[in-house]
Amino acid sequence: MIMTYIYCSHCGYKNKWGNIFCEKCGRKIAYPHTNKSAAYSKKPNDSVIDSATKTINSWTGENEKVQINLSSFFSQIWKRHTEDQAEEIFIAGTKSTTPSLSEISSRPVQPWLYTRVLAFVIISAALLGLLCIEFNNNVILALEIAVCFSVPISLTVFFFEVNVFKNISFYTVIKIMVIGGIFSLIVTMCIYTITGSGDISFIGSFIIGFVEETGKILVGAYFISQLKLNHIFNGMLVGGAIGAGFAAFENVQYATNLQSTIMVPIIRSLCSFGTHSIWCAITVSALVLAKGNKPLTWNNIANHKFFNFYFFVILLHALWDWSLPFEEIKYIILICIAWLILFVLIHSGLREVKQLQM
Repeated sequence: MIMTYIYCSHCGYKNKWGNIFCEKCGRKIAYPHTNKSAAYSKKPNDSVIDSATKTINSWTGENEKVQINLSSFFSQIWKRHTEDQAEEIFIAGTKSTTPSLSEISSRPVQPWLYTRVLAFVIISAALLGLLCIEFNNNVILALEIAVCFSVPISLTVFFFEVNVFKNISFYTVIKIMVIGGIFSLIVTMCIYTITGSGDISFIGSFIIGFVEETGKILVGAYFISQLKLNHIFNGMLVGGAIGAGFAAFENVQYATNLQSTIMVPIIRSLCSFGTHSIWCAITVSALVLAKGNKPLTWNNIANHKFFNFYFFVILLHALWDWSLPFEEIKYIILICIAWLILFVLIHSGLREVKQLQM
């Protein structure tokens, strides 16, 4: 008899036969010894994604592939949620609302509030556009700023939801987004005075990637030290907020160019789904992963747990800026790769929670 499903021994959820981790609670599924080999004999060769996640996951210290369940991850987006549930998310992170370690959930994260924030900002931008078109009201600058901030602010909320430790308040996150975004731009401009700004060649694009990702990680390192962050999800939140601020202000810079049209902020904001915020979330969380519970030192930079992610993000940034044929396809592929890395780090963050609770 060929088994097609197996129940999780921890939560009882019905999983497909062959799953390594439970789709509901995220714990490793225990197969009967007699059938365990059969579970893997169905798939003698790993898919490209399985091989990629296994390689990326090895950088975190675990030599196993990561199962990515997008339908489960995004499932809460389509469900109805109350205002009270939204407010409960936003009040997390204060001294009175930070949960104890035993209260933290290690189940797969399912963020949803960020989509409501994105919809709210988009509706606001649409109303400003209506003012411009129907009533000849000159609020084009306000419209451009709303569009430029729409995706970055929603990604900031996304990382706030993903932080299962709930130990950083949204007030602090907004400060990190604004101040960290501005300072990362300042640091980047300072480095550019030494390296030059690069060009559209691969070497020039690599320089741009190196400079901008280095500028953001230096600011991220400052916040790691100041806030004494030790958890992967904390680094992901801080990095995501810094990158979101960087992206938002850079979007405004391009949008307010005298020769630009409203399509410039729209396109740049859409591209923000897979660029600065995601890249910085990856590198800062990797730096926290390499640091562990010890103080942050320069030796952490050379640690392969950080350097592999840092170098790969620079490469993604360079490929993004490098002028190539089929630009739209290139952007989609690079966004998917960045999110794949992010999902592996989310898996690593949940693994960290389980280890701390043991």
